[in-house]
Amino acid sequence: MIGQVQTSGKLTPALAASLVGKFGFPCSTQELCPTSSPPILVYTDASDVPGRSPQRVLGAILFQPGTGKLFYTSWTVPQYLVQKWLPKKSFMGQPELLAAPMELHTWANFA
Repeated sequence: MIGQVQTSGKLTPALAASLVGKFGFPCSTQELCPTSSPPILVYTDASDVPGRSPQRVLGAILFQPGTGKLFYTSWTVPQYLVQKWLPKKSFMGQPELLAAPMELHTWANFA
């Protein structure tokens, strides 16, 4: 699916939603997400404020209840990526969908 996006140069809302669903699948099994310890909590969000620089920003916070540790990250959505999206007046949905894969990539090796 990611190859399809790269080849076509377009990320449709339906394809973006499907990708987010697929990224969430690994934690739906007990083998990958044991229940013997408190679950790691992740909050993702996005911002799209016209006239602000940067205009589109993704953010994520990871909280590990067992240790009390808090981590955060953010990413400015580059204009070259926005130009590949289907033309719209507002792009709030696309950045919100990108926030989850961004945090998964950022903390891929988090244990």
